[in-house]
Amino acid sequence: MASFSRTKETRSASPLRSSASDNLRRSGSFGKSGKDLHLAASFDSRSRKHTRSSTSNAEIGNIENEYIRNLQQQIYFLELEANYLREQARKASAIPPRVTEEADRMMRKLRDLQSQVDERSSDVARKESQLHMLEAEKESAIKRLREMEESFAAEKRQLVNEIVSLKKMADIHGRDHARRELQVHQYKSEADKGLTALQEAERKVQNYRIELDRKTEDLNKLRIELEEKRAECLKVKTQLQEMDDKFFDSQTKTKEELGRALREEIRQLRLQLKEKEINAEQDRSLRNKIQDDCTALIKENAALSAQDRAHKDKKDFRRQANIQELVTLKENEKHLQQELERIQEVLRLEQQKHRETLEKLSREEQASLEANLKRNQLRNELNEVEGQHDSTNTENVALKRDKFLLTDEVANLNAKLDEKNEEMERIKLRLEESEARYSQMESKVRMQRSLESIKWEEFEKLATTMREFSRSMSPSKGGSLVDY
Repeated sequence: MASFSRTKETRSASPLRSSASDNLRRSGSFGKSGKDLHLAASFDSRSRKHTRSSTSNAEIGNIENEYIRNLQQQIYFLELEANYLREQARKASAIPPRVTEEADRMMRKLRDLQSQVDERSSDVARKESQLHMLEAEKESAIKRLREMEESFAAEKRQLVNEIVSLKKMADIHGRDHARRELQVHQYKSEADKGLTALQEAERKVQNYRIELDRKTEDLNKLRIELEEKRAECLKVKTQLQEMDDKFFDSQTKTKEELGRALREEIRQLRLQLKEKEINAEQDRSLRNKIQDDCTALIKENAALSAQDRAHKDKKDFRRQANIQELVTLKENEKHLQQELERIQEVLRLEQQKHRETLEKLSREEQASLEANLKRNQLRNELNEVEGQHDSTNTENVALKRDKFLLTDEVANLNAKLDEKNEEMERIKLRLEESEARYSQMESKVRMQRSLESIKWEEFEKLATTMREFSRSMSPSKGGSLVDY
């Protein structure tokens, strides 16, 4: 009995049982009070911190590792407890069938719990891996979204800068085109003005030439008239001198000499009359006067031949007539001299006008040459401007073509931008779906944790029941041995 009691005491105080019960108690108390709540709080804080930032991944991994270690430790303790119970059941062959069935039921329940724990741990690991994959996918999607937004913003800025530069270039080309068109218009107006001035100068030169020809003809006519007047003046002077000589010589000559002289004079006058008749067109007025003088002399000669007595009276009358004629001739000479001076003055004026006309003509010819040179220069400039205008038109056509191409390219880029925006919207939708799945996974994890906590409570209750059962079994077995 003492040996049986010592065996009972030894069995009751078995270090394996005490350590297992202590470990099981510690594990049960840990699962119920400390560790379970700490894990739930850690997972809750992990879920909250995960939504705030991605820097808590290391802490979450540590918590998961700690949770797995705790599960392994509890499984190890359960295995120890199961082995101990098997040993006790094997040793306690006198245990009633009810206890054996209860123990088998407990073992099956423990196995089920172990399999459930394994499944839940594998589910948790799989869900954690899915969660990490979703987080990585979310981060990569956010990163791609940011990169695409940055690239779209850069492309948009580049396109805006290109559009602004193209608009500036188009404005500059438009201003250059307007300025060149204005220059072309100015050159054309200057060319028209130059052509008009040249035509006006040519017309003036033609008028001056016509006027010069007319003045030259007038000058030639005046020269001819001047020569005629000079010849008439010389003739009148010669006649006047001869009549003066005859008048002064008639006082000393006798009547016969006077008659011969008069007859000679009549003969000479007749000769002169014939000469005057030949040159009647040149000096009709003087010829008429000479004819009158000849008639008077013939009458006077007849009177002298008929009346010798009245010679003195006739001589006086002739003297008076000669004096009158001399006065008339002097007046005519004076008048002719004045006419000659006037004609010379007119000739001088005409010569001066002719020189001025020649100078003006030379100036007009010089101006015409300058106008021709300027016209040629303007034509060359006009050709250059027309060439520039053609090149400007070509550039404008090229710019319009580039503008159309750029418009098409901008439209294509806008279409691409719309496609990218749609893709961003799809990515955002996928991101929202991922966040929704993540929230669902978190809710599932929380639910799983709550279920695990319930399972751990049940397991703790089962362990407590097992301890109470083992304690109740130990005294009953010892009493039976003592009775034996």
